[in-house]
Amino acid sequence: MARGPSALQLIRPVAALMPAVRRPDRVVPFNRRVLYTGIAMSVFLVCSHLPLYGVPYTASGADPLYWVRAILASNRGTLMELGVGPVVTAGTVMQLVTGSKLLRVDQNVRGDRELVDAARKALAVVIALGEAVAHVQLGMYGPVGALGGALIVLQLVSASVVVVFLDEIFDKGYGLPGCSAISLLSATNTCGKVIWHAFSPVTVNAGRGPEFEGVVLAMIHQAVAGAGGKRPMSSSAPCSAATCRT
Repeated sequence: MARGPSALQLIRPVAALMPAVRRPDRVVPFNRRVLYTGIAMSVFLVCSHLPLYGVPYTASGADPLYWVRAILASNRGTLMELGVGPVVTAGTVMQLVTGSKLLRVDQNVRGDRELVDAARKALAVVIALGEAVAHVQLGMYGPVGALGGALIVLQLVSASVVVVFLDEIFDKGYGLPGCSAISLLSATNTCGKVIWHAFSPVTVNAGRGPEFEGVVLAMIHQAVAGAGGKRPMSSSAPCSAATCRT
């Protein structure tokens, strides 16, 4: 990328196309911040449990990204398949570009900051598009066909756009003070998984017969069935990622 102020101006056409969250005209009251934070968490949780249209809730076989999903705040087979990965990657790239002076930015100039924010959002969308296409092409969802693959890519990119604007809500001062959107969404995803695996009423078959996915419900059912002289469903141990619905 070329040096000098002209390089930053190349982003201006992109900035004109990117919608943005308007900064508040006054300090947002604390109760409003709590409300906006709760809405952002709820939107993220809903997207984390909405299955992708055109594929099963979970693809068959072991999950190759199982160990990084906690970091990316992603859920397999859902709208949040990509999680916060595109946003974090785009932010890191822009920090490297501006920090190394490949792109000269005056942080005291509001216009420069807005152009950099627009470039970061556009880069996040491009990264999400690349990751979504890679997921489809590498067979993460099996043979879905051309139309099915296009629909999956569209859903994943749209969900990443939602994450971009959830992150911007916090950056513009609508969220809880001192709270990072990425950290909060990652914690929300982890807490949601803990609660789901504790109280999930879904029954699964992990090779030992049907059992409740939720550990608490499985323990209660096992205790009640044992007291009634009936054979319990199965062990209350949680099932693994390769054999269980996530």
